[in-house]
Parts: sequence; structure tokens; C-alpha cells
Amino acid sequence: MNAEHITLEKLSYTPKVKAWINGRYGKEEGAVIWKQVEKNYNAYLEDCPEYGGKKNGHGEGIYGGMLIFALYPALPDQPPVEELSEFVSGLFMEPFRKLGKVFNLNRSRDMWIIEKVFKKVARRDAKDIKKFPAGFITVPEPYDKEHHVARYHFEQCPNADFARRHGLLHVLPLLCNSDFTGIDLIHGKLIRCGTCGNSDKCDYMIMGDENPLASNYELVADEGGGNAGFGGLEFHQAFVYGHHHGGFHFASVEIIDVPGSYGCLYIGMSEGSGGEDTGGDAELAARILNQMSSDD
Repeated sequence: MNAEHITLEKLSYTPKVKAWINGRYGKEEGAVIWKQVEKNYNAYLEDCPEYGGKKNGHGEGIYGGMLIFALYPALPDQPPVEELSEFVSGLFMEPFRKLGKVFNLNRSRDMWIIEKVFKKVARRDAKDIKKFPAGFITVPEPYDKEHHVARYHFEQCPNADFARRHGLLHVLPLLCNSDFTGIDLIHGKLIRCGTCGNSDKCDYMIMGDENPLASNYELVADEGGGNAGFGGLEFHQAFVYGHHHGGFHFASVEIIDVPGSYGCLYIGMSEGSGGEDTGGDAELAARILNQMSSDD
């Protein structure tokens, strides 16, 4: 086993996953299930590329995703994937619940902070990808000062690549849809045209949740668990992740014509919602938002 990998004993998510298994199946059966999870995870480590372990800025997200891929096949009743959605979102996005008490994407300053975080992550990833070519390839996009919209996208996602290699694309939405939950918790909305699981990139377009345009969409479920294409859809449709059902979820929305937007919704954000100014703790935001960008 490569010494650079993060073992289950050193993965921060392990205790909560074990507790969830015991709570659902009881301690006796839970112990048997956990042994299978360990077996699956360790087999994955033998097969996976060099991700760099904790030296990779996305390490916890990559190996945390691998833990979920090891968990689901070990469940004896094979529940519908969506039954795990609340647990997995809470597992990866709990820090956002705390951040949401001081960080609000309806404030223009906080939108400015998140855009700076995205650029910081992209610079870090540009260094990491030279050392760990199987990791995330992150591409920053210009900040829209007029509409207060922050954007970036992944051109390569190790979680999606892993799921595809192991026939687990139906489990991948548990990770991808968690992004939607995380952005909700910091009073924002995520607009997304696709992920690396069903498209050529995973894009993030984020704005405050009080913009009236943010609710102008209708959820469309990809019941195939991430294999649906975009053929046959009208150009005026775009897609947004949801977290209400199994598989990848999108929403059809009206396009606002913006050159270079890849036919995606380009939505504005209000200047600010007022209220108490927390000062925008950029260091706290960077720590927690970095985790968000690693859990796709």
C-alpha cells in the first residue's frame, strides 16, 4: 500500500460513518458491515492512483469519497442511494452549518470573499496537479462584478474517475449533491450545468439565495444516476443540482444571454441584504470553503 494514502484510521470521517452504521443496523451487524467496509476501502487503496494523501489539498475529500464508495456496496439491504443523502451531506458539509452563522452570500462582501477563496484553491491545485496528476484540475473563471456571481469548474475529478472505474456512478451523486447543501447553509444557491460524472466538467456558479431569479427553475432528475446526456434539450434550458431524490439532479431555467457562459444560467445577485456586518472572516471562509471544493 502506498504510504502517501490516507488510511481509514487517519480519515476524519471514519468515526461518524461507523456510528451511522451501528445506529442503522445495530452494533453486532454493524461490526460485520464495518469489516466489509474496511476490506473494500483497503482494496481500493491498492488500486487507486497516487493522490498524495494529506499532502493533497483535496485529500480529505478524495479519500472521504472513497469511504462512501466502500460503504454503499457493504450495506446488506442495498437501500436506495437517496436514503443516504442526508447523512452524507451532513458528514461533508457540517462545517458549513457553523459558517452560515457568520457568512451570508447575500452580502456583496462575502461574495467577494468566496471568489477570492476559489482563486486561492485554483492556485493551490495548479501546484498539486504537477505532483499528483490524478487529482483535481481546477479552472478559475472571472468574477462577475456587475451581477456578483462567483464561478469556477473542475476539468478533472478523482471521485468521478474512481466511480466510473468501479461501476459506482450511481453512488457518486451522494458526493456531488452535497455541494448544493453546503451552499444552502451559507445562504446561497448553486447553479450547475453538469459534473464530471455526466459531463466534461463540474461547474460552480454561486450567488445569494435572496435573488428572486434563484427560484426560477424546475428540478429535473437524472434517474440514471449520472449517465444521462444533454441530447434533445432546448438551448434555453440549463441545469442545477438538487438534493431531493436519487441520481444527479438539475433544473431547467431561463438563459440570461452572457457571452462565454456555455449556455448555462448566468444569474445576478442583490447588492446585499443588510443586517449585521460580521467582518467577513476570510481565513475561516478559506478553511471551510476549501473543503466544499474538495467534496465534489
